[in-house]
Amino acid sequence: MISNSDKIAEMESDWNAMVNASCNNPFMLSEFVKQFMDSNLSTNWVPLILVISFKNSIIGIAPFMVGRKLGVRFVKFVYGSLLSPDFIVQNKYRDICIASVLDFLFKTLKCKFIDIPLSADSPSLGILRKQSCKRGINFKISAGIEHRKLPIKGTWTEFEKLRGRNFRHKFKKIERKLGQAGSWKVVCVDGNDESETLKKILSVERTSWKEKWRVQRGEKIDKDLMAILQASLHTAGREPDFKWNVWFLELNRQPLAYLLVLQYKKTAFITKGSYNEKYKRFYPGIYIRNYVIHELFTKGEVRSIDFLTNLPYHRTWTSICVPRVRVALAKGVVPTIIRFIFESAEFTKIQGRLLNPFIQHLAI
Repeated sequence: MISNSDKIAEMESDWNAMVNASCNNPFMLSEFVKQFMDSNLSTNWVPLILVISFKNSIIGIAPFMVGRKLGVRFVKFVYGSLLSPDFIVQNKYRDICIASVLDFLFKTLKCKFIDIPLSADSPSLGILRKQSCKRGINFKISAGIEHRKLPIKGTWTEFEKLRGRNFRHKFKKIERKLGQAGSWKVVCVDGNDESETLKKILSVERTSWKEKWRVQRGEKIDKDLMAILQASLHTAGREPDFKWNVWFLELNRQPLAYLLVLQYKKTAFITKGSYNEKYKRFYPGIYIRNYVIHELFTKGEVRSIDFLTNLPYHRTWTSICVPRVRVALAKGVVPTIIRFIFESAEFTKIQGRLLNPFIQHLAI
């Protein structure tokens, strides 16, 4: 069990080897988990990284954190559903790893409630159900937040034709408006100049609609953005299948919008982005996203693009939605009642209203 993020560095090589062998999710790489552990230290959640070993070799990791709600100990992943967390395990040991995690959480740690998101096609899902039933743990699955994906097939010209004439016209119109406002361009940086990149990102964030939202919540900065940036800086160059770029739309040498894109193996993840609220009429957020998608098509380095979430304007590029699920595990009468309250129709409705701006805050 690890609660100090410094310990992760000691197992970085074995950790990342398991990620590389078992999944295509860069957010499961060790430095990302480490950064999210650190970013949660100011909350009431305590990091709980469970490490499973067999014959002195690491075979599985469960990156959790633990907290209390209504007097009951809760467990969840160190980051939310938009980054598609999962158990990090060698595939042949997945069954025994998940069984060991459940025994530790419910028997040793006396946890009462686990609430975790998983991809609907996660190989952990069926095993989690089976092992829960064996232990008399109440297993409930419900719909989670979908995420859109865009397969890259053919050329950009072919893609434009498939999207229709209005698609091309829309972005040409934006370009004309930008040209009428001044000199504009899109630039791409690879993060080597850390201070300048961060300065430009924060200049956009301070002028975005998100700034008012953060002030209302008493937050000075987007902690998840900083965690992803720091993890990307550390991981680039260490993991050959990982790279990252930040794209900026500039008007008269001032950044109007940015988009942070991670590439891992053959997938690009459109991770963070925002735009200057004063220039909303130019649709800078949508324009830079389309520009980046165009570049990803042209470079031919990836086979798919993951939007991480599902927002109405994502239909501009793709109709493919990949489901996620929410898994709730509870043991005992009181935790089961609490779970019922949390999952009631009215609570879900309220939760949706509260989470909708948060989802956009993470992914737009």
